[in-house]
Amino acid sequence: MGKELKGKLTLLFDSDRGLTIQIEDKNSGLNILNVNVKDAKSVVALLSRLSSVECDIELYSTENAGKVLIIDKMEFKVDDEKYNTRADEAFKEAVKICPKGWKPDNYFNSQNSFFTKGDETYARCTIRKYVDAD
Repeated sequence: MGKELKGKLTLLFDSDRGLTIQIEDKNSGLNILNVNVKDAKSVVALLSRLSSVECDIELYSTENAGKVLIIDKMEFKVDDEKYNTRADEAFKEAVKICPKGWKPDNYFNSQNSFFTKGDETYARCTIRKYVDAD
């Protein structure tokens, strides 16, 4: 038997693109599946209880499905001499020192990404991890 999840289902109809069915995992908020029925006749047939209508399926990673996203911040020292490449250098350093199981965001372009403490320059980034739901 497969993994049981709580989810959210969205039906989107557009006369040009047909019917899109999106399935989202409720815990993680991740979109895990899209089903597209492009032909208008097939959409009508499907809504009239016809089974086995052809469709396109887009399956996303289900690795974190059923888990809960935890978000935190991480601060660390950076070399201030490499000003022009400091965002790239900061991300490389963040990957190296990030706690096990966490993943750092690679966005270091906000006003709060770099700051000083005394004479030293620090970087700040968001880190994320998925944990099992209680």
